[in-house]
Amino acid sequence: MHEPELRDAEDRLGLSVNVWMYIYLLAKLFEEEDRRGFYKLAAWARHAMGQLSSPDILIDLSKDELISKWRYAFPPTFETTGSSEITSWLMDFAQRYDDYTLVAEIVSDPSSRAEITKRNIASLNRVPSLLVSTPLTEGDFDRCLRYFRVFLQQPTSKDYAWAQFSNINPPVEKTDINKVVLFFRSDEKCFEFVAERAEQRQYDPDITLRNLTRDEILALKTYTDLERIAESKSKI
Repeated sequence: MHEPELRDAEDRLGLSVNVWMYIYLLAKLFEEEDRRGFYKLAAWARHAMGQLSSPDILIDLSKDELISKWRYAFPPTFETTGSSEITSWLMDFAQRYDDYTLVAEIVSDPSSRAEITKRNIASLNRVPSLLVSTPLTEGDFDRCLRYFRVFLQQPTSKDYAWAQFSNINPPVEKTDINKVVLFFRSDEKCFEFVAERAEQRQYDPDITLRNLTRDEILALKTYTDLERIAESKSKI
């Protein structure tokens, strides 16, 4: 369905409202009974975010409209919840991943491959590890950081996490990226972000930050945010 047709359907049928209400219902059912289905539905919710209005549309419902839709869609055993609470829960739900859906999202790019395994890293045994083969340039630092943040937090928080993004393209210049490695260990509150260049033993950036908590890493939305923190800590 083309975008104008989709928007017309939304106007006529309240499509986004109905979709998000049913996603909420299914997610709540899956949460206790089908964890695999729970995370697959979260992946579908992320897709819906790009096609429909966001869950914020539920906030515009009047109390009577919400009660009417609730009675129509939900079993009597479900306790009525306010629209703002549903919206907040759905926004959080749409960011939930397990290993399968994280890998699936990465490899949705036909040029990328990914796997999650465990490796011995820095004298630590069986560290959760994300291995990605993909085209890489400096413009992909945000993408590397984003997937690492997801991996660090989902489906449960990790005390140790390591990721390597390897460039599938052969180098043309000495400054081309060979691989990007990210590593966090909570026992030392240490985070590393290192890009290895095509020229042997050239690392740029080569960032090691100490006394950085997991929550601070999760708050990094872009590589620029990381650079700012690295610069501020270097002045201390």
